[in-house]
Amino acid sequence: MAGWTNSSGANVIATAGAHDVSRSGNDAYLAKFNTSGIRQWGTYYGGSGTDIVKACTVDDNGDVYIAGQTTSSSAIATAGTHQTVIGSSLNDAFLAKFNTAGVRQWGTYYGGTAVDYGYGCAVDSSGNIYMSGEAHSSSGIATAGVQQTTLIGGSDAFLAQFNSSDGTRNWGTYYGGSGTTDGGYSCAVDGSGNVYLSGLTFSDTVLATSGSHQPYFLGGSSNAFLTKFNSAGVANGVLIMEAN
Repeated sequence: MAGWTNSSGANVIATAGAHDVSRSGNDAYLAKFNTSGIRQWGTYYGGSGTDIVKACTVDDNGDVYIAGQTTSSSAIATAGTHQTVIGSSLNDAFLAKFNTAGVRQWGTYYGGTAVDYGYGCAVDSSGNIYMSGEAHSSSGIATAGVQQTTLIGGSDAFLAQFNSSDGTRNWGTYYGGSGTTDGGYSCAVDGSGNVYLSGLTFSDTVLATSGSHQPYFLGGSSNAFLTKFNSAGVANGVLIMEAN
């Protein structure tokens, strides 16, 4: 289980031997329980700002990954990862890896000079970890050769692939139209390495593909969306949009 907390005190959130046993600000946390609901370990995660975990996932080795958002300029990133310095004091996304004992293996910021949020994470069988979210930054998000290399609207969804062994980025893409807000709230991976991104959009163009369930913006203030990408970050199939 992952989230964020204002609570402190001996053994309330964190346990001895985990990554961080004391609260620095409004900290994220990660905790492991057995199938009987008994806590095995717990750790804080964060610096002096506000740190919030929005998603966690586990790989075949039992290592745990968390994705979220932070205003902390320290205690988040480790040397040698994709982004070791916060891009914006307003908010950056972050991604971190822990081992089965709750000890951090690496952590990285993800974002540019504007506000960016991390919302989802997923792992594949090839040692890659994916993070989805919402980007307001016009730089620091996308790489060449992917589905969308530039920010189009006020904010666009994003999807990025990282190496799970060291936290370096393999690729990143925006996904959005000219609307005020597009956000990638969840992601998942299938057995063939395809990646699925779901979220919310205010954009009535760009997102839908011909032949999908709903290839147009149906109305209302926003629609949901679902998109399929290949392992190189290029959209290659289904998109579903429903009125909201």
